[in-house]
Amino acid sequence: MSSLSNLQVLIIDDNPDHQEILEYNLNKIPDFHAQITKTLNLAEGLKAFKEKQFDLVFLDMNLPDSSVDQTVPKFLEKRSHSVPIIVMSSLHQNIMLRGIPIEASTFHLSKTDLSPEILQSVLEQAIESTEL
Repeated sequence: MSSLSNLQVLIIDDNPDHQEILEYNLNKIPDFHAQITKTLNLAEGLKAFKEKQFDLVFLDMNLPDSSVDQTVPKFLEKRSHSVPIIVMSSLHQNIMLRGIPIEASTFHLSKTDLSPEILQSVLEQAIESTEL
């Protein structure tokens, strides 16, 4: 199992309530310890990503400064280094992931499934993907 401690995590989500729910559930995961940076749009997220070395990114697909079908490609294109990305969407947006360029270090999480157990499973998969 991968280490879930001493992580640098970036959350890019325009809804502060969703950010808080995600952070709350992350902190319920046993042995999870991270410094979490939160931004409200893609531009702020990319700026933060450029300024700091993150181990993991939670990226909402639907942001005020990016269309649903462009958020992931824009992030992948503009990021400065490889990092696991957990793309978050609401249930009705899951279908929209089809046709969007996704790479091996990209994972999906439905915002309706933000339990600590599901988060831990997705986090471990994401972190292990970078250790291969």
